[in-house]
Amino acid sequence: MDKQHNQNKVKEKQASELALASKVLALQNKEKDKRIDELVLANQEKDKLVDELVLANQEKDKRANELVRANQEKDKRANELVRANQEKDKRANELVRANQEKDKRADELVLANQEKDKRADELVLANQEKDKRANELVLADQEKDKRANELILVNEELDFLRGLFKK
Repeated sequence: MDKQHNQNKVKEKQASELALASKVLALQNKEKDKRIDELVLANQEKDKLVDELVLANQEKDKRANELVRANQEKDKRANELVRANQEKDKRANELVRANQEKDKRADELVLANQEKDKRADELVLANQEKDKRANELVLADQEKDKRANELILVNEELDFLRGLFKK
């Protein structure tokens, strides 16, 4: 009877240890599930940020295209003004030779050239602004790439952790 009593005690002890181990495993499983939920939320946040970056990049591209079109129009208008000024200068030279009011017409040409120089200065400023915006777009693109790389690392960590939990 003592032998059976001792065996029962041993079995009860083993049962208690198994129950304790089962509780520990249940807690570990709860922690694992909690971490999975956290990772899912983090991945959803990452996806949301990626979507926001995509939209921001699309807006950036749209604005860049608008600036390109505006610059093309500006260049076209500048070429028209250059051609118009060339035609005006040619006509002015013809009028100067043909007209005795040479000095008066020369003053008008000086004023026209000042306007041309002013427009050229405006075009230089516009080009500087275009270059500044292009640099801003490059920096925004670099920041987008940096964030995308960070998100890739987070995804790799998530995949790694999922692989650990699947085992």
